[in-house]
Amino acid sequence: MSFSQLTNKARGYLPPAKVTLVESAYNFAKKAHEGQLRKSGRPYLEHPLQTALTLAELQLDANTIAAALLHDGPENCVLSVS
Repeated sequence: MSFSQLTNKARGYLPPAKVTLVESAYNFAKKAHEGQLRKSGRPYLEHPLQTALTLAELQLDANTIAAALLHDGPENCVLSVS
């Protein structure tokens, strides 16, 4: 699973500005989860990325895909939702 798979899927139905929103959310989440690994040893970002890809396969809007990428941040990073 890679970010390019997500962006390729999103580019198939979203306008460029909305793909940019998804890219920004990914970059933020990637930085927030930097160095974090799950008990399995896999990168922490893998779950939000897979969730976002599933939503892109359903052709959901960019805000929903961005939320999927960011949803673990407040729980597992030093981030606030306010």
